[in-house]
Amino acid sequence: MMSDADLCAQICPRQARQAAEWWAELSGEILPMSNESVSAARKSSGVLVILGSTRAGRLCPTIGAWVAGIGRSCSPHDFDIIDLRDWHLPWDDEPGIPALGDYEKEHTKAWSEKVAGAAAIVIVTPQYNWGYPAPLKNALDHLYREWKNKPLVIISYGGHGGGKCAAQLLQVAGALHMRPVATMPAIELSDAMIRGGAAVDPHKDFSVHLDTVREAFSQLTALMVDVRSDLESDHGRRPSYLWVSGRAGDAQWCAFCGRRVAPSGVRFRDVDLSVACR
Repeated sequence: MMSDADLCAQICPRQARQAAEWWAELSGEILPMSNESVSAARKSSGVLVILGSTRAGRLCPTIGAWVAGIGRSCSPHDFDIIDLRDWHLPWDDEPGIPALGDYEKEHTKAWSEKVAGAAAIVIVTPQYNWGYPAPLKNALDHLYREWKNKPLVIISYGGHGGGKCAAQLLQVAGALHMRPVATMPAIELSDAMIRGGAAVDPHKDFSVHLDTVREAFSQLTALMVDVRSDLESDHGRRPSYLWVSGRAGDAQWCAFCGRRVAPSGVRFRDVDLSVACR
């Protein structure tokens, strides 16, 4: 008879090693997931544009709005600008590690729902001393499985384009099992913009970067199609299942995509399968 751990690996063959690791972390039960649940996962089309800077006098909202506008002009998807100033995510206030998904704070649950419901992520961030802003790292580290398999565009900016911070973000994206596109636009700012507070007109000042940003979005759109196709083919070849943990407050996750499907504290017998894998 096949063990639950083997079944979990069979459900997600491309992630068999990770499935085994999940099972070692959280023992649990397997439940069938409805066809409606699979359909819900296919409907997500929104792209989150996360602004990496929260500093006073920042250029991030201006650059982020320009980036989102380009995305809307060359992509069929909705673009939602996420200003981390608007998200109250205190440092290290969750008692458990994010990988367990056992969130106690309402702000963390809200952030989890926001990220899990997105089809893709765009990060727009400045480079600070060859790195990226601490609030952005905090927002990323607040969650774990919600980032899994998310197509990602990294757009940096700075005096030399911010390539070093983009490279660091690429490493973090790998740890979170995200799927970054190859093109990472690096927008160069003049010293007058950085130190002198000069006005910025993205359409004029950043026109040289327009084609690179468009190429990144072209790759993102193609990758989103690939991810959705992977989901459909994997769910189409075998019965769909919902993996439900038996630890950490019974937080529940889709065995295929790793997304949260029910809030902490809701046990498997209470799960509404119509909202699974959303």
